[in-house]
Parts: sequence; structure tokens; C-alpha cells
Amino acid sequence: SHQKPVAYAPLPQRLAASQPRAFAMSMSTASSSMNSRISGFHKLGVNERLDALKTAGFLSVENSLALQGEGLSMETAGNMIENVVATFGMPMGVSLNMIVNGKDVVVPMVVEEPSVVAAVSNVARMARPTGFVACADDPVMIGQIHIRNVPDLAGSKAALEGSYEKLKALAHEIQPNLVKRGGGMRGMEVKELLYEEEGEVEERSLLLNFFLDCREAMGAN
Repeated sequence: SHQKPVAYAPLPQRLAASQPRAFAMSMSTASSSMNSRISGFHKLGVNERLDALKTAGFLSVENSLALQGEGLSMETAGNMIENVVATFGMPMGVSLNMIVNGKDVVVPMVVEEPSVVAAVSNVARMARPTGFVACADDPVMIGQIHIRNVPDLAGSKAALEGSYEKLKALAHEIQPNLVKRGGGMRGMEVKELLYEEEGEVEERSLLLNFFLDCREAMGAN
């Protein structure tokens, strides 16, 4: 039913059905011939490490040049947020030895604490050759609309449920770019609520939950 949230198959079925979107990502598209075990990597200089990643096939020339750039400029920072006074730098390392979903990957890590990258690399080495399995469900978020003081709960609930396609079309009209990227409404549900508390006026209301595939839109605002 279109009034129900999206149902997801169990993890093994999803993995078997299609290539999942892994949480751990390589710095470039990995092939089955790549090997993330790079001996003596920690002993190399920064430029030598970048060369080693390029040689192993995990880093393109273009990405290597980007990593050697100045980083976020003040001009760019000023165009991103308000009241900029400075930028904030953090060290970026890479975790080696990682196998995710059957493929060797190199995992970028931006942290400030010593030993974290080394510990992750060590655990990844111990987990070989099986490695790790990672996947992500579709990014379906729940939006909520509370409709108060509804005189006819049953009739209003039925009217909303019967208007799903119209509401879906309106939502997609507001966010056409989200639909172009594969997102959009995936379903909705309507619940009846009754507020009863001694000494307070009874209130009947409806709760409309809609399920929206937001793709890569973060939505922090």
C-alpha cells in the first residue's frame, strides 16, 4: 500500500540482489586486482605515500594534486557560510588493509587523535581475507505534520489517505531536482491521536507521517 513506509529486505538479500552502497569508500574506484596492504607505508614521506597510493591504483593523478593543494581558501569559505574569520585544519590519514564487500579499499580518515588510524589499519589486517560487509538502506527520512482540532477524525484520515497521489505530485512539484536525482515521496501514513488528561480539554488530532527519499540532501537546516 502507498500508505505504508518502504519495506527493506534483510541484509543478506540486499547484498545478493545488488551492489550495496558501502559506508567505507575507496579514494577511487577499486578493482578486484587492487591490494590495500602497502608494506612500510607509515615509514614513507607524505609525497611518497601519495605516490604509493597512485601506484596501487587507489588514487588518481587529479585527486593526488587536489590533496597537495592549499585546501579550503578563505574566499571559498566566505562563500559557504556567514561571518567567516578563519578556516580550521585537520590531519587526514588513510586506513590500509581494508576489505569491504569483497574489495580492497583505502579509507580516508580525518581525526585529531593519535593511534586511531593505526588501530583501524591493524584491525583491518586481522580481518583479512574476509574483511567487512557494509551497506546502507535507501536514505528515507520521516517528515511529520500534526493536524490539530479535527472534528471528524475518521473522515479526515480517509480523505488524506485517498489523496496520496495528489500530495505526492505536489511534493514533487516543489522539489523537482530531488526527483531528478532519484529521490522523492515513497509513502505516507495517517494516525489518529487523542489527548486525554484530567482537568484538560480533550483534543483529537491527526498525525501525518510522510516518507521521503532525500538522496544526498543533508537537510540540516
